[in-house]
Amino acid sequence: MDEVGKKLREARIDKGYTIDDLQQITKIQKRYLIAIEEGNFDALPGDFYVRAFIKQYAETVGLDGQKLLDQYSDELPQSASTIAAAEEEEQQPTDKRREARPLLGASTVTARAKNYLPQIIIVAVVTIIIIILSYFTWRGTQGNKRAIPSTEATSSEVAKSSSKETSSSAKSSSAKSSSKKKESSKKKLKITAAGVSGSQMNYTVTDLPDSGNKITVAASTQAVWLAVSFGNVQSWQGTLQAGADHTVEVPSGTQSIQIRTGNATYTTAKLNDQTIDMNQAGVTSIVRTANLTISGAAAASSDQSGAASSSSSDAGQD
Repeated sequence: MDEVGKKLREARIDKGYTIDDLQQITKIQKRYLIAIEEGNFDALPGDFYVRAFIKQYAETVGLDGQKLLDQYSDELPQSASTIAAAEEEEQQPTDKRREARPLLGASTVTARAKNYLPQIIIVAVVTIIIIILSYFTWRGTQGNKRAIPSTEATSSEVAKSSSKETSSSAKSSSAKSSSKKKESSKKKLKITAAGVSGSQMNYTVTDLPDSGNKITVAASTQAVWLAVSFGNVQSWQGTLQAGADHTVEVPSGTQSIQIRTGNATYTTAKLNDQTIDMNQAGVTSIVRTANLTISGAAAASSDQSGAASSSSSDAGQD
């Protein structure tokens, strides 16, 4: 085992990760992880992947990946393009070397831009979805505002035609207002534990607002890898350093939320202002998933429809 592999293995053990845990988090095949720890770099698919995999391994177990590569650069294989560039640079005069440096920098910037392209696309798609949802929400609000004058005009005409109907309408409005106030006072977001299955922690969420909801995840005193999904469709994933946090907007109409962590002991999570217990009793695995099932929306809609029907029936009888 060489020095790089020994250092990575010790960091992994200190984190409490197994090779299988590391494979789940980094998506690097188990045989490549073992080869890195044993210093058997020939087993990896290419020299480029040696450095890339070592950097990702190091950052997952809490080490500075770039610093580790720089420290052991002499022991690690260089990619063919890097070796060719070095040989060409040695053969060129000093003036040509100075001219070539800007081109090398531009190539590096282009390579980095390509690495971040998937994240840029994801952010763009999420932004477009948020804009579309905001537009339709605004349209709905404007539609409600336009309907108010018509309702008031109709109420005014009915009041003029019959004092009895005016009295009945006032009583109905008062009853509806009282009912809405009672429902508003009762509705308070609640998260209830619903059991544990292996590394899966299940929760039931009741009285979640229709919109404006958010998931906030944070790392306490150690770096944490996290992924947030809605309806089992991943919305965000990344590594948070100690003390850092990240907020993800919950799309309207969401029925379920999944929060996956690679270091549950040092992970905290909230839905709006309610804390989600990421260290639920009975779960021993460091890699865990919190499954939140949204309930109560359908029942609330049914109760409101029933109340409206009852009010209309009473008004007709009067």
